Amino acid sequence: MRKVEPSKVYRLLYPSVPVVVAAFQAGRCFAMPVVSIISLSGDPPLVGISSSPSHATYLAIRRAGWFSVAWLDAESLPSIEYLGSNSGSETRDKLTASGLHYTLRGSPAVPIVKEARARLVCSVESTRRYGDHELVAGRVVGAEADGDFRDYWEFERYDPVLYTGLGRPPLRRP
Repeated sequence: MRKVEPSKVYRLLYPSVPVVVAAFQAGRCFAMPVVSIISLSGDPPLVGISSSPSHATYLAIRRAGWFSVAWLDAESLPSIEYLGSNSGSETRDKLTASGLHYTLRGSPAVPIVKEARARLVCSVESTRRYGDHELVAGRVVGAEADGDFRDYWEFERYDPVLYTGLGRPPLRRP
């Protein structure tokens, strides 16, 4: 075995399935792909996402206090790549700019991605700094998935993107 640079240990966690996290704040729609997502608790249902605090989407989540999470198919890869390579700081509606469609649900409004195979609506429970990132704990207040999810993914229709690292092509299932 060879040594792995400690600052690159996160790469041992790849491949992972990126999700799209979105927030609506001050009349603008913010979104970004996230590969650092984890279930934090089943009761109450909590998920955690990790983000650099410099990201416009992170700032929108903090200000709005709400966010959505969407699992997308491999056919949405160009949209995911767009979201990951374009800043939302100067884009009024990043989801639409990426080619995705959404509706606003609830009060306060949360963007719900129409192309999603599964999605969550979360309220911000807490945030905490860990090194150069912030962990956002979100309380799941709504969850839905298409028919390919039957307590677990069946992968009959859902073809997830597997992120392998920046600048590397995604993995494809056979």
